[in-house]
Amino acid sequence: MPDLPRTIQQGNTLRIRGSGSAVAARMNDRTIRLFPEGDGSLGLMPVPVDQKPGAYKVDLLSKEGAPIASLSIRVVEAHFTKQNVVIEQSLAELKPSPRETETVSVFRNEISEVRYWSEPLALPVRGCVTSLFGVQRYMNGKPTGNFHGGLDQRSPAGTPVRAVDGGIVKIVRDWALHGRTVGIDHGQGLESMYLHMSKLAVAEGDVVKKGDVVGYVGSTGRSTAPHLHWSLYVNGVPVNPRDWVQAAPCQLRGRCRRRGHPAGNVELRRLRRDQPGVHSSCPRVNRRRHPDRPHHAGHRQDQVEAPEVVATMVPVLTDRCALSPGRSVVASVVRGHNPGAETTRGSGPERRRGFCSYRGRSWWSRITAGGRRARRCRLRV
Repeated sequence: MPDLPRTIQQGNTLRIRGSGSAVAARMNDRTIRLFPEGDGSLGLMPVPVDQKPGAYKVDLLSKEGAPIASLSIRVVEAHFTKQNVVIEQSLAELKPSPRETETVSVFRNEISEVRYWSEPLALPVRGCVTSLFGVQRYMNGKPTGNFHGGLDQRSPAGTPVRAVDGGIVKIVRDWALHGRTVGIDHGQGLESMYLHMSKLAVAEGDVVKKGDVVGYVGSTGRSTAPHLHWSLYVNGVPVNPRDWVQAAPCQLRGRCRRRGHPAGNVELRRLRRDQPGVHSSCPRVNRRRHPDRPHHAGHRQDQVEAPEVVATMVPVLTDRCALSPGRSVVASVVRGHNPGAETTRGSGPERRRGFCSYRGRSWWSRITAGGRRARRCRLRV
């Protein structure tokens, strides 16, 4: 029987181990090669970010293509967030260099025989993560239909970028969209790419080891500030690097306050237009306020009892405080520009109402336009 977990998240990589007689594996309509490893075989099955959650059958195949073993696995939803990227119009309209897209596509789909990688991989830079894998991208408030295919790490310009593992350098290019780029084939279906660098330190055909410098952090191509965007590809499909390496999201510190609460001042990370995917740990609060009663913006006391909630606006213009799974959540609307808001006028002050969603259920939040803000999210069934 193949050695498989029972569940896997969207965007992760399924490591398939089987007997020595198995040369391939099939899941849904995707077939991958298995390579000899000790007395058995190993292959990497990517689970795309848009793979529908549900039960799937994984078949191990012989040289003749006949199934020799089968196992069921369940794909679970990863709950990727949304991100609005605000950039200049000239950057938004930037087009790829000639054959830039085609070269990346050929690189991603190459499968080499020799394996250079071993787990865990190493981070290319030490900076925290400012943009997570899988977030749905909006550009200047408009949906792009794309998702973020890698990790963005905060790092000063000129910081050395190191290979996440050994491999052969296949791409060293200066492109319009990706900027100065390096692509490394780590063997047997695993590849990495490093974008937006200021300077390149390797040549095509070089053999690198884990930790070797391949370039330096910059802001070339479609980039607004120095950072490193890097991606992992498994058999041609972008996968979540955090399934291969530990990388912590950046934290913006603030306070969640409640009178008389022993946790008084705790860590608060604010979700901004340019920094998605992070939420905060706040003390649990059971007190509910009336949604029309203004209160201090620093009080995160209005909540909804719902497990594992990550509430987002479209486009994302929210703050949020979230607790551990099975605890409580606060989601709120930032005062100001909200393209998706519905504005109503009456005898009282102007109010704005925004909508967010969690697993198909609707939430609403309102904000008073004048003076103090009244924030609240309720579950609407």
